[in-house]
Amino acid sequence: MDSCRDVNQVPEGVSRLEILRSEPYGEFPNQEYEFFRQSCQHCTNAPCVAVCPTGASFIDKETGIVDVHKDLCVGCQYCIAVCPYRVRFIHPVHRTADKCNFCRDTNLANGKQPACVEACPTKALTFGDMNDPTS
Repeated sequence: MDSCRDVNQVPEGVSRLEILRSEPYGEFPNQEYEFFRQSCQHCTNAPCVAVCPTGASFIDKETGIVDVHKDLCVGCQYCIAVCPYRVRFIHPVHRTADKCNFCRDTNLANGKQPACVEACPTKALTFGDMNDPTS
């Protein structure tokens, strides 16, 4: 997604988020598709955090967002190996683990929504606390 790539300076060839499209269903010409967001699920008991030998992978206690301290990451890829969603990657420029962090250091830090939410053409993506409909 270009908005994520631009806001978070993610180079071509890797992605923090993908929108997957299902196979068509229904009768032609009235076929339909389903779309799925594939990115970090910000696990409560994140295996990537548990396996990180340097503490670079962490859960922000205030927000619950799973993130990576670039300065602490040594690029061992343990977190990539244990991620059940296979959404982590090695950033080709920084050579450290990278993943969706809901634009924690960019948009969220500036009081905005994650780039994918702002750019979603159908407004299907939302961001907030699922237990708080006013968030």
